Amino acid sequence: ENGFEVAPETLYELIGTIYRSSDAFVSNFDENYPTIAELADHIVTLARKSGSVLLVDSIGKKKLGFLHIEPRGPRKLRHTAELTMGVSPEARGLGIGRELLDAALSKLRADGVIEILYLTVRADNIAAIRLYERCGFEKLALLERDTQIGDRYYDGGLMRRFIEREGAAAEWNTLLIRH
Repeated sequence: ENGFEVAPETLYELIGTIYRSSDAFVSNFDENYPTIAELADHIVTLARKSGSVLLVDSIGKKKLGFLHIEPRGPRKLRHTAELTMGVSPEARGLGIGRELLDAALSKLRADGVIEILYLTVRADNIAAIRLYERCGFEKLALLERDTQIGDRYYDGGLMRRFIEREGAAAEWNTLLIRH
């Protein structure tokens, strides 16, 4: 009826729980989405953007992680997007993040809309950085003192991954072999 495969209430609880479980997120979930309706409106807006992705991973009825890819707005940047993802505390280290990333990257390759995917990550989140590197992201820049929590500052990292369209690599390799 509302276009959601996962009820907005469930998404609100999952994403809110993940955000509240870690200070690694820069934004504050409760400030950004004080109500379920505001999160639902954001998701509907996101779904209208070509190249957007929203995934939820679960085991049975238990929702364990989320990933969303939001294309940038300006026309000259529409081939690029921002990645945000999180895994519930009890599911960290179980491969949920990898499953979400693999599924999202596969969808991006099939859709052929997004060519470059960016993300920011706290520089001390070594597990996340390793996951992103295993999935083909490269470090672009260290953002010194990027995040302030209380009196303490944390560096951030900007990472990027180019997205090849399905079949593009095979076509290029074929061209190389012929020449």
